[in-house]
Amino acid sequence: MSYLYNNQRIEITLPIAGISINKRRMAISHHQGKSFIEFANNADMQGFMQWLKGQA
Repeated sequence: MSYLYNNQRIEITLPIAGISINKRRMAISHHQGKSFIEFANNADMQGFMQWLKGQA
């Protein structure tokens, strides 16, 4: 599955092994490696987390 944020496509493969957050940066460990996202603000990060919950 993929998520589009600020014209950047982030590919994520279920199942997710772990999520690491540092300020506005997020690393997602999944079956095919890691995906990295840097959000502009906390609201965008929360929106992504809501989307991710809906995918499970």
